[in-house]
Amino acid sequence: MVDLWLDSVFNAEKPVEESKAVALLQEQARLLKSKTDGAVKATFSKLTGTTILDSPEASELMRGRKRFGSAPEKDEELKGKKDLGDQYKPQSYKFEIYNDIYRFRVFELIDKILFPIYIICDPDIAMGMHRDETIEIDNNKELEDIIRQILNSKKVRSIITRMMKKE
Repeated sequence: MVDLWLDSVFNAEKPVEESKAVALLQEQARLLKSKTDGAVKATFSKLTGTTILDSPEASELMRGRKRFGSAPEKDEELKGKKDLGDQYKPQSYKFEIYNDIYRFRVFELIDKILFPIYIICDPDIAMGMHRDETIEIDNNKELEDIIRQILNSKKVRSIITRMMKKE
């Protein structure tokens, strides 16, 4: 019998890169409060209900996951076991900044353990970055670069400044 498993799976010479988006964005949300002396805060949380996931890539990503793995298990040895595949399904998140009066959704994230992941960005921010609103991200370095561009965009800087003045 032939062995089709890659040896690299078992010796971890080159591990598969997994998304660190959730931890990165939770930390960025915490940092804003201290950078503005509490005047402006950020929140990063899971989305429930409707989203702006109207891009072809995002729609196909979400739609494709509904076809696979939904039948009940009949194997006795699998009963009672959690499906680790659920952790690989896309999850939708939002990143918003706010103060006592206003809020602003900067972007939405479609994250899963493995790349690519997607950011659906505010149209003005995306235009200022010379990108489409839906940004495909293929690794953690690219994720950091994109988030840095978004958080330092003219529109986000302007909104934070106005929120600090409570205009």
